[in-house]
Amino acid sequence: MMNNLGAKKIAFGAGLFGLVLSILLGYIGLFISPLVPIALFLLFILIVRTDLYILITVFMVPLSIPLEDIGAGIGMSLPTEPMIAILMVFTCLKLAGGYTFDIKFIKHPLTLIILANFLWMAVSTFFSAIPANSIKYLIIRFMYIITCYFLIGHLFKNPTFIIRLFFALLLSTFILVLYTNIRHASEGFVRTHSYFISQPFFMDHGIYAAAVSFVFAVSLFFIINGFSLGLSRFQRILLIFVFFFITMGLVFSFTRAAWVSLVGTFGFYAIMRLKIKFAHLVLFGGLAIFYVVGNWEQLSFSLEGNKKGSDDNIEVHVKSISNISTDPSNMERVNRWNCAMEMFKERPITGFGPATYTQIYGSYQKTADLTIISTFSGDLGNAHSEYFAALSETGLPGLLTWLGIIILSIFYAMKLFATFTAQGNKKYATLLLMAFLGLMTYYLHSFLNNYSEFDKIAVMFWSFLAIITRLSVDKETLKV
Repeated sequence: MMNNLGAKKIAFGAGLFGLVLSILLGYIGLFISPLVPIALFLLFILIVRTDLYILITVFMVPLSIPLEDIGAGIGMSLPTEPMIAILMVFTCLKLAGGYTFDIKFIKHPLTLIILANFLWMAVSTFFSAIPANSIKYLIIRFMYIITCYFLIGHLFKNPTFIIRLFFALLLSTFILVLYTNIRHASEGFVRTHSYFISQPFFMDHGIYAAAVSFVFAVSLFFIINGFSLGLSRFQRILLIFVFFFITMGLVFSFTRAAWVSLVGTFGFYAIMRLKIKFAHLVLFGGLAIFYVVGNWEQLSFSLEGNKKGSDDNIEVHVKSISNISTDPSNMERVNRWNCAMEMFKERPITGFGPATYTQIYGSYQKTADLTIISTFSGDLGNAHSEYFAALSETGLPGLLTWLGIIILSIFYAMKLFATFTAQGNKKYATLLLMAFLGLMTYYLHSFLNNYSEFDKIAVMFWSFLAIITRLSVDKETLKV
């Protein structure tokens, strides 16, 4: 087995060799892309240090550049999606050669519900209204599950790798928000500029805010509990600086869904700290749903009374969250959700197939629901809800298995947190919170948006789920 020093030397040598070779070939007139030696270098790292390759890939995720059409109508984020695709092929080849994942990890209930959700997506794809879209989506989902959940989850056997992955994400996100805040400051932090200020890395301020929200708890708990994770005082002081800019990025993203998700997430954290049991949480949730359904007309009337619109004033912008009578963004969400419900009524079991909503929903719009930003061309976003998207595209079984992923992750996170807290195991309680609270921001955010197919969200979503599963599987062997 090659040691780390030897692997680093060989990897460096391979990259240097590729660079020199490209220069020599260029000298004699045989020019090749400068990306070739970089690709060779990364390929060698993948073989000798898969963990390092993954950290490089994860680091690039917030800084990847999405291209809507690279040819044949195919969109791609560069360089991360090709890197993840190569990692998927590499993993599949290793599995074919006898490489195996931990059987306990595979048999864990959270893993089983993830597989059930994927298998039902495959069934829905078979009945898809647009098979090409659904097949492509299914392949992408498989790519993220096999690499970010199973492979990364396998590497999480070494808890230090969890910390390294968090750092990789946090550092690149810091670079991203620093870049965005500097650009935004030059424009006076005006709300209308927030929609495009994070380009070319993010084409939409909503997904930018969702991605930054994912690491908010990571940055905060690195500061609060950094000592238990082995961080020096100097590192924790630097992280205060990082946390400040991440908070700034979220505030000036002017993304109401992100603000709501953070408030809800830390409300959930308070529930965990108060040691409220999962069964009681489910009971409370059921009563809340029953109350909303039973009083919907009165609540709807109250919401329609809110006339506050989107505004540069953050206080007014917050108040506009519940405005469904005059705010075009909120009204359009209601329009999209109504379309999803009509689609569900037509195909309640299989749905229309993964990744079909955008091209189909237009014909399901009702005149009374149309807004000034409505379109029939399917070029302005999707269902604006992970839950309604699942319902319309994969039917009731698809929604139930998606909810199963969320509910089981909450159940095991609460159970693990109680276990680690009782043991006085602050290190693993902190790692769990970082992953789980990051996921909670997206669970809440995804009521109003759906971004799980994008690398910016998918990598964090599946790898953070893998952290919960891995800590659950290994909880008996983890030391304080």
